[in-house]
Amino acid sequence: MPYIKKEFIASRLIPQVNIEELIGRYVELKRAGNDYKCCCPFHQEKTPSFHVVPEKQFFHCFGCGASGNAIDFVMRYKNLSFPDAVREVAAFANLEIEYEEGHGKRGGDGAQGDDLAPSYELIDRVAQFFANELRRPENQGALSYFTQKRGLSMDTITRLRLGYAPNDWNYALRLARSREEEDLLVSLGLVKESDGRRYSFFRDRVMIPILNRAGKIVAFGGRVLGDGTPKYINSPEGPIFHKRSELFGLHECLLDHPRNHADRIVVVEGYMDVISLRQAGFDSAVASLGTATTAEQFRLMFRYTSLVVCCYDGDSAGRKAAWRALENVTPVLNDKVQVKFAFLPFENGQKEDPDSYVRAHGLGGFTALLDRAMDYSEFLIDHTLHEHPIGDASHKQAFLRECLAHISRIGIPALRLVTLEILGKVAGMSPELLATELSDPPPGRGPRGQGAAAEEQAAPQATRDRLLSTPMRRLMAFAIQQPETVARCADALRVGDFLMVIGRLGVAGHAQCRELITGITGSEVPVSTASILEQGRGTSAEGYLRKLAGAPIMPSLHGEPTPAQRVAYLGQLLGEVVAEALRARAREIAVSGDSGAIGLATRIRSGLLGDPGQV
Repeated sequence: MPYIKKEFIASRLIPQVNIEELIGRYVELKRAGNDYKCCCPFHQEKTPSFHVVPEKQFFHCFGCGASGNAIDFVMRYKNLSFPDAVREVAAFANLEIEYEEGHGKRGGDGAQGDDLAPSYELIDRVAQFFANELRRPENQGALSYFTQKRGLSMDTITRLRLGYAPNDWNYALRLARSREEEDLLVSLGLVKESDGRRYSFFRDRVMIPILNRAGKIVAFGGRVLGDGTPKYINSPEGPIFHKRSELFGLHECLLDHPRNHADRIVVVEGYMDVISLRQAGFDSAVASLGTATTAEQFRLMFRYTSLVVCCYDGDSAGRKAAWRALENVTPVLNDKVQVKFAFLPFENGQKEDPDSYVRAHGLGGFTALLDRAMDYSEFLIDHTLHEHPIGDASHKQAFLRECLAHISRIGIPALRLVTLEILGKVAGMSPELLATELSDPPPGRGPRGQGAAAEEQAAPQATRDRLLSTPMRRLMAFAIQQPETVARCADALRVGDFLMVIGRLGVAGHAQCRELITGITGSEVPVSTASILEQGRGTSAEGYLRKLAGAPIMPSLHGEPTPAQRVAYLGQLLGEVVAEALRARAREIAVSGDSGAIGLATRIRSGLLGDPGQV
């Protein structure tokens, strides 16, 4: 399967795209000086913090941190894989894509995903087979399960491509057109191997296709028709399916919401719950894939909403699932998102699920149930109270110990304080006293009495300060963000000599700096921030490059810096890198003592003057 040429993307496609025109197709941009801005399409906000910088062919949101080039925007906005986004951007730029022959495997959003096309084509063919089988006269029992027992319309069945896997050990093998496709069916989990024999994995089950965010089928869920066990089975993980990072129904949810942003996403327990709710008109339900909702799945949802509601059955199993979800979401919570918990009625051993509840109470009744959902803090205390009733002192001690252990893991200062206040009311103790019992006291209760809000506000600045803490990092950030200044002034500032000197001095990061700057100065076409990011896509340096691309440079200047100011700042950075390296060498001389000073100084001098063998 041919690969898209990386050189085509970085050197032809990215320079050809006016990023403000492309993004302007999807959101309304307003000019702000030389740049453009709008409210971010990737998170909810009232004040615009999303900036598009034509000079860099780069976008950056100062609210949620989303950033990248034109391809990154299309991937994120339209939930496309990398190859599909490249095709869309190439169509916008009216360029024919250049391919090269290559082999290998990467995930669906990797730098090259075309090698997975046969997997997607084959699994889609299997889905069509299942859909056709559902309509065969001899399989009316399977169709009746959907239409009569679950109350689904034929329109819903057709739209969601529901189907039936016949009770046949060999049907999957007959779908293969070659030995290679047989092997592919094995890797997709649709065919199993045992004692040298191959056979169909799903048999005599109604089949539910599982789609990824881009709308491609990646797996199936199969439900037994009778009383057999297990009731549900899913496709095993394979080259296109990773259950911990996929959510059933997310693709349809995003399609139904403008700018891929939902006011809330509701996590329910099963596929049929999602399908029944969607038929009833509720378009924000998703389900995890046979596991407790994972941290990866919460991160995924928080990209598209600021509120996730976990809606589970009210029995003990449902409450345990909710507690596992709380434990998994705790490390990934931030101050811009919320998670809540709603439970369906469970009385006298009789429980309801979302399917039965929405049939009995209508869509309005179900949304009212969600509106009454417990906050994170309330559920944490409520669940622990059920586990450790505080009827006597020993139970109260266990209750407090468990609550404080979980509160200590909360990384959001304000949420910690709110949870401590609720705990204080339940236990009859002051939040301040409870805070002293935490193994890791919450921010905002330190000796200087600084508030949580101040700490939260200071954290992003501290992160930025660490990112740009050395002259070399500041120089790299400048080169990524201002490659045209580097290219224009390289000869005048003797950047080639500078690269030789930092190499001989052994400055940390000198190899990466050389690669970056020589890539800028040696390119036959103008280099932009966007093309630098594209060259780094899929490499170990990608994350670092993206962070530096969005870091603030030239902080002492206000407004748009002039060309002269940029050149002056570049010269200053070059000098700071060398000066810092010399200061480090001077400290080495001081530590080594007088006896070693002359020899070390000689080695430094000879290294700078052209004898690298002495350094």
